Amino acid sequence: MNNLILHSKDLNIYHISLFAFASTVVYLTGLAIYRLYFHPLAKFPDPRLAALTQWVETYYELFNKEGGQFYFAYTDWHKKYGNEFLPNELHIQDSTFYNTLYSITKHYVKVAHTQYRFGLPLSSFATSNYNHHRLRRGAINPFFSRRKIMEHSHAVQKKVDRMCERLQNDSMGVSRVLGLNEMWGCLTSDFSSLATLAQILPDSLVRWLSPQMFSVHKFNNDMIDQVQQIIDSRARDGKSDGKNTVFKALLDSDLPPEELSLHRIQNEAVSLVGAGLDTTAKTLSTTCFYLLSNPSVLQKLQEELDHSMPDPADMVSYDELAKLPYLSAVIEEGLRLAYGVVERLPRIISGSPLPYGDWVLPTGFPVSMDDHDVLTDNAIFPDPGEFRPERWLGDAVAPDGKKLSTYQVSFSKGPRACVGLQLVYAEVTMGTASIFRRFDLTLHDTDRASVEYYMNLVVPRPKPGVHGVEVFLQSLRA
Repeated sequence: MNNLILHSKDLNIYHISLFAFASTVVYLTGLAIYRLYFHPLAKFPDPRLAALTQWVETYYELFNKEGGQFYFAYTDWHKKYGNEFLPNELHIQDSTFYNTLYSITKHYVKVAHTQYRFGLPLSSFATSNYNHHRLRRGAINPFFSRRKIMEHSHAVQKKVDRMCERLQNDSMGVSRVLGLNEMWGCLTSDFSSLATLAQILPDSLVRWLSPQMFSVHKFNNDMIDQVQQIIDSRARDGKSDGKNTVFKALLDSDLPPEELSLHRIQNEAVSLVGAGLDTTAKTLSTTCFYLLSNPSVLQKLQEELDHSMPDPADMVSYDELAKLPYLSAVIEEGLRLAYGVVERLPRIISGSPLPYGDWVLPTGFPVSMDDHDVLTDNAIFPDPGEFRPERWLGDAVAPDGKKLSTYQVSFSKGPRACVGLQLVYAEVTMGTASIFRRFDLTLHDTDRASVEYYMNLVVPRPKPGVHGVEVFLQSLRA
């Protein structure tokens, strides 16, 4: 009798397992048929496997070569299929459409699950809903306006001057190799994006797993402590003491109470401090590389700098530097070839379908583009791999007749464009002008591989094993 009961149980487990397996097969088969033939985006051309499953993206990002290769895969697909359909996302490669998709008048939302990508879901950067993002972004926009950056540009110049003093004292004429990526990274306080995992692990374990991540983890905790001090001061005295920082101003603002919690402000703090620092450092290093690789371009720049600043120890204001035409053109070209963030930027079409050529993009689904595609488009920037500041001089226009600045998308466009745009321009302008007015530099064991886009780690990275831009400081310039 017991054997019969045991056999009956085994039979039930067998039937349940068989049913589960059959159900899974039926579900996956149905999902595949839906995605390939009945999905609203299925009418767009695509590689079948990529439209079928997101595991294709996982493979290219984690396992193909050294990882970070999905961009290059779908760039090749574009050559064969045109604009393509990935699972639940349409990707477009057409520079003339960029300002339509990312228009300031479009109230499109971000894909919700991307808010957790950097472990800062409460920051304005990660906020998905358009109106919620507008509320949060509106509170910080005034502190990153051109006027506000101009007011505080002396603080940036002071940091640059201190760096130049250190270079003159420590690296001048001693045949010491200077790593520009590290130098500029220190200047901009280079912190990586915060990892969610590090937020839940003990300090000792984070330090053991990754000393580099521990410094980021410590930075996160420091931000919490600083914001907590301001909150405590506000609760005690009715207002915030201390320096007039953007976070103090946020806490003193009219934002609703739920927007002023400790973790909300801490997420904003880490996002604002960390988001643009690596990209700024890379832009400065890339600009230096191309200047040192193009002597005629460097000569034109230094002639302009010498004329505007006869005494290298007496730097003019940022306002004056920003008016120098060739320096401004160099900065624009450096930004273009540094690429900024090299990620797809999906936006969910809402309101009404969006016309695109012979197609109509349906509502409710993400459509994405890449800044890199625009910045390297030969139809917009002829010979896009060449460092050619002259293309930005005067009232520069693209081959299609539009202003060339229309296609300067290093900071993206629209209501979600980089909030720190004006600060980046200030740092790159003052850093570049100060270094090349004061010093003669030469490249050391550095070629284009040091600045090339080989893999996508949110920002473009060179091939593993390739060091950054390295130089010798030869002499002071008169």
